Amino acid sequence: MGTVNWGEIAANNLFQIEPEHPGYYVLLSNIYAASRRWQEVGKLRENMKTRGLSKPAAFSVIEFGQEAIGFHTADQLNPYRGEVYRHMERLVVEMKMRGYLPDRSCVLHDVEDEDKDHILNYHSEKLAVAFGIMRTDPESVITVSKNLRICNDCHSTFKFLSDIYQRRIVVRDANRFHHFQAGSCSCKDYW
Repeated sequence: MGTVNWGEIAANNLFQIEPEHPGYYVLLSNIYAASRRWQEVGKLRENMKTRGLSKPAAFSVIEFGQEAIGFHTADQLNPYRGEVYRHMERLVVEMKMRGYLPDRSCVLHDVEDEDKDHILNYHSEKLAVAFGIMRTDPESVITVSKNLRICNDCHSTFKFLSDIYQRRIVVRDANRFHHFQAGSCSCKDYW
């Protein structure tokens, strides 16, 4: 029995326990998307819409002095948006010069590779860390909190950035604290 079959069995059991929990639908949708079963993804998303369910939007907050600055994925409302987007694009170029390759498997949409790269660049936690690199003292720790689990690509990005900029970056996601320093993470790449 394959991963998708096990995922369907697990999801169906979870749906029996708590049929209105959006997280269970999102998990099954992600399993389908990772297997490139886009028709099933569409059906599941339609099922969620019919039930009035939606997945929570990714949101990250960076501590900046006495303030907390928030970023949504692909944020269009943040007053720092233009500046942060341009800086993120420069950071990606620097990382690629050092060997970074985007982990496109983290984009669970049926789109072209260039679009996947674009989507990855604007994850909320990346925007928050880019802001931190731009605006905080180089000796200070960049501290970000995120409401969801960090993806593999963001995890890899922060290892690169901590090494390139010699910065300590702490990201608190839905599961744990990640302390990035000198190109490695305190979780030892297990989370």
